Amino acid sequence: GAGAADLGLLALGPADGVPAAFVARGNEPGWRLDVTAGALSLTTEDGTRLSLPRPAGHAGDLQAGGLTVRAIPDLCRDTMTGMPYPLSVRVTLGARDLAGCGGDPAALLDGPWQMRRTGDAALPPGLVLTFAGGRVTGSAGCNRLTGPLQIGAEGIALGPLAVTRMACGEEAMATERQVLAALYRIDGFDIDGAGRLVLTADGRAVLLAER
Repeated sequence: GAGAADLGLLALGPADGVPAAFVARGNEPGWRLDVTAGALSLTTEDGTRLSLPRPAGHAGDLQAGGLTVRAIPDLCRDTMTGMPYPLSVRVTLGARDLAGCGGDPAALLDGPWQMRRTGDAALPPGLVLTFAGGRVTGSAGCNRLTGPLQIGAEGIALGPLAVTRMACGEEAMATERQVLAALYRIDGFDIDGAGRLVLTADGRAVLLAER
């Protein structure tokens, strides 16, 4: 289902926020829609198998052979996994009305974020995480970090992280240990109502960041 939030500036593709091609999914029954350059392909768990030539027009408003696709840039959370997606999608086929989420979750993460809190502890300014091209880079308090970002159907994982080996003052090193401990635990993320990035572990917020 969809939940409204201020997403800030997202690198989703076209200026209107709906990419020319995307995948959308929903539940009860499970379904998947592939919007590609040449086709609209819909499959459902209860037996629908449909592939139609893609009509001309905006990717967020497509109609072909009784199939209608509406997609808008709106934070949408998968109703089973809670994974956030950048598009809210509605598909109709005859009397069937399917609602779900679409686009690439990585689009919600892309770019720099200022880390503000770990748990209940405020962080000093200047601690940045940047997500781009399937990787994360940033500053943990003293040292630089870099590593891969993996996004699956039910969560995310960071690392293994490579961290430089500079020595800093005890306060900066303590902050760095705190940040790294949080990053290694992360298994999910969300965008809250204020557009902030909430990185989670076992369903609990462990790191909060802002644009």
